Amino acid sequence: SQVNTQNVKRLVPKWMLSLGDAGDQQSTPLVNNGVLIVTSPFAAQVNRVYAVDAASGRVLWKHEKKLPEELSGLVRLLPMNRGSALYKDKVYFGTLDAHVIALKAATGEVAWKTKMADFKDGYFFTMAPLAVKGKIIVGSSGPGEMGPRGFIAALDAETGRELWRTHTIPAGGERGSDTWAGESWKYGGGAVW
Repeated sequence: SQVNTQNVKRLVPKWMLSLGDAGDQQSTPLVNNGVLIVTSPFAAQVNRVYAVDAASGRVLWKHEKKLPEELSGLVRLLPMNRGSALYKDKVYFGTLDAHVIALKAATGEVAWKTKMADFKDGYFFTMAPLAVKGKIIVGSSGPGEMGPRGFIAALDAETGRELWRTHTIPAGGERGSDTWAGESWKYGGGAVW
């Protein structure tokens, strides 16, 4: 009720924050108890997550995940990060070197880190994870453009242990595999983002 059709034209920016890169800002910020959480695109070989006081714009903490120098291919062309997930006392995000990381929401310290796939095989993560009933659901990027077989996986929100994984393209002998000639299922794509 504070913003309506009569007063919306009077809204003005109160603060601005540079996220370290001028392009590919595709993250959807999350706000919880006055703290804004936002990810930034790949810049200077790092994935970044910021916690910001939503009222003042003051950075409360910043986490930087250094990425391998040998990242190549589509990751270099489309280096965005589309956001994070919040669950209980943690912030979750995927990286361009195919990890999922949980940070302590109060400090930005790493609670756990799980390698989901090998980035050298063309896997990376750009989509925001989804938090559901104690699980963090993630989907791979890269398949479809870089050749590997896509997947969706669930991780335990507290430990980072992988609970299950399902591929988006059926393997030989699985239901629907008859629609993939020969061994094309191995390279069929099926990106999730």
